[in-house]
Amino acid sequence: MIGAVIQARLGSSRLPGKVLKELPLGSGKSIIQHIINSLRKVKRIDLIVIATSKGKENNTIEELFRDSDIVVFRGDENDVLSRFALVSEKHNLTNVIRFTGDNPIIDVDILNCLIEHHVNNQFDHTSTKGLPLGTNINMFTANALMQAHNNATSEYDKEHVEPYMLKSNDIKKGFLNVEKYKEIKDLRLTVDYPSDFALLNLIMSSIKDNTCYSLSDILKLYRNNRWISKINESNFQKSELVSYNEEKQAAIEVLDNLEFSNARNMLTNL
Repeated sequence: MIGAVIQARLGSSRLPGKVLKELPLGSGKSIIQHIINSLRKVKRIDLIVIATSKGKENNTIEELFRDSDIVVFRGDENDVLSRFALVSEKHNLTNVIRFTGDNPIIDVDILNCLIEHHVNNQFDHTSTKGLPLGTNINMFTANALMQAHNNATSEYDKEHVEPYMLKSNDIKKGFLNVEKYKEIKDLRLTVDYPSDFALLNLIMSSIKDNTCYSLSDILKLYRNNRWISKINESNFQKSELVSYNEEKQAAIEVLDNLEFSNARNMLTNL
């Protein structure tokens, strides 16, 4: 049994309530509804779950989907890994596909290819590669998920679900390389900042078929309007940095994007 699990909450500090924001404006569809609509097009997905936290601010999510076919599970605020593990255990899933509530663009054709690649090759963890930020997809077995849940100790591993699986030598990992969209691989198609929302609002408003947003449509739009990549290119993507040199390099990249050449040169020479 394959479950699509969407981690979502309303407590974002940079863009509060973003998963329920209407996108594009005037469409009447929230970000999380776009995700659900795309997942419903995939025949091999047996169950769609929204995994949110027990915080009272997320009561709205539970209320919105109470009378639908979408399962809402509420768990630990910070230990997102435990949410996924408990969902998998409760619903007897064999495989889980992970989604986040701030990534509204799901290419259904790529998702179908990922599922086939993962199942046919009997991987424990499978990821797409080469897609824009916010559109890569990860799938893993329930066994790999439970192994991570039982053994992960760091707060980072628990908050981000997959790092333990990616680091473990006992988990068989596979990749689905998608070369055809390398031209737009640097686009930010996630919603973390207001400028991210602005870019996706523009993209989704410009595509005529608003029932499914494919990367093919976005690539066509980009080729005719390459300037759109500038809208949110300076936004910083949080990641785990384990050394001074990694933090320094990340800071240099931010300064480059901001065109702060003097500060960039000073930091480079340290």
